[in-house]
Amino acid sequence: MQELTYQKLFSRIGACYFALLAGSQVLSAIVLTAVSLYAPWVTQTPWFVWVFSYVPLYVVCVPLFFLLLKHWVPAHSMDAQPQGLSAGSMVKIYVVMMGAVYAFNIVSAVITQMIAMLKGSAVANPLDEVVTSSGFVYNLLFGCIVAPVGEELVFRWALYPRIAPRYGEKLYLLVSSGIFALYHGNLSQLLYAFVVGYLLGLVYVKTQRLRYNIAFHVVINLTGMILGPALAALGAIGIGILLVFEMACFVVGGLLWAKRPESTRSLRPGTDIVPLYPIRALLKTGGMVALVVLCLLMIITATLA
Repeated sequence: MQELTYQKLFSRIGACYFALLAGSQVLSAIVLTAVSLYAPWVTQTPWFVWVFSYVPLYVVCVPLFFLLLKHWVPAHSMDAQPQGLSAGSMVKIYVVMMGAVYAFNIVSAVITQMIAMLKGSAVANPLDEVVTSSGFVYNLLFGCIVAPVGEELVFRWALYPRIAPRYGEKLYLLVSSGIFALYHGNLSQLLYAFVVGYLLGLVYVKTQRLRYNIAFHVVINLTGMILGPALAALGAIGIGILLVFEMACFVVGGLLWAKRPESTRSLRPGTDIVPLYPIRALLKTGGMVALVVLCLLMIITATLA
């Protein structure tokens, strides 16, 4: 089988992720319409938003996505040995990730507040709305277990053997975190999703073990969806504890990232020559253009709603 060119490879990758996103949106719309017509009471249940979003995605669209990706975009092996992480390293990585979440969440909040002032109404944060309207059990099950497992498979595991062996781990990190961020479909999560996606990708690059990615993703979501709201519900004391925790992660995480070992900074190159401007080149491909346009439309719609 002849190797795909750089442009064709990324066009097909973009097309696969476009099909996944578009398909899930269409199926979700069909489910919502059917439920609204024939069982409107279901829309008032605390589990509906999660089920309405995730059942079409993970039961139908994700399996079809993997079939399409397998037959359309060949995978290659990388000469990289799996490595473990010590408990101390895992704690440090968690602190860095949470520091990044809090730092870029503040930046996003400032941007959305400025937009809110311009349009005269608040910019909705879809994740906050879902977490608030759903119960503890459903947030735990879907937000802290199903989502981390599915997203690590789709955005880290699936892309690594299709990008890194040929074009290097640096490009893999940029593309996987970029698609991951765009897929969130709203401005509130865009920035920190990119940074956390990059860090999760880096964990996979260094360990070659998806279980670490899933574990970090689960704990990050538990912190944001379960621990944070639980502390905030305690009143002033809980909010104070949460603020101290956020500041500690921000400061300590920044220091840990700045002083990270040299071994964590090196990334393996690929076997093929990368274009001079790799991101610009891949963004000119049809599949990637379709994906980016769809994601931007979702972000704009969510921002202006």
